[in-house]
Amino acid sequence: MDNRMRKMAIAGFSAIAGMLAVASLAWACTAPVGGTWYADGSTSKSGPAGTVVRVFASGAFPDLAYTLVLGDAGPTPGHGDHACMRTVDVLNPTPRFATTTGFISTTVGTVHLSTTGTYQLCFKDNSLANTTGTSGASFTVI
Repeated sequence: MDNRMRKMAIAGFSAIAGMLAVASLAWACTAPVGGTWYADGSTSKSGPAGTVVRVFASGAFPDLAYTLVLGDAGPTPGHGDHACMRTVDVLNPTPRFATTTGFISTTVGTVHLSTTGTYQLCFKDNSLANTTGTSGASFTVI
């Protein structure tokens, strides 16, 4: 193989590898960062649809926008330790920015979901890839 063909083959493989890397972002897991707590310091609560919650977080990525959500591990096994891998309810659609120290101040949200079960309560990042969420709190819909 001459030098020109070798360069073309390398360029082609590099382009394919780049496309696969970008496509894999859609399958990226939601890595847990920091923690989420209710305003009273607890990490779990329960209630029916319509329940108002007040939560805060620490340890989030600084200066990143987050949205308060209920989530679960999603349909694919192996994501139980991830933070709100799949969003099932947006409790407050207003983006909240983590401070330079990663703190997200008390945020009020309303549970709209009526499907009973225990869910993760997270601040999920608003980036295009949604790759992080604060972990630590749960909410059980009754």
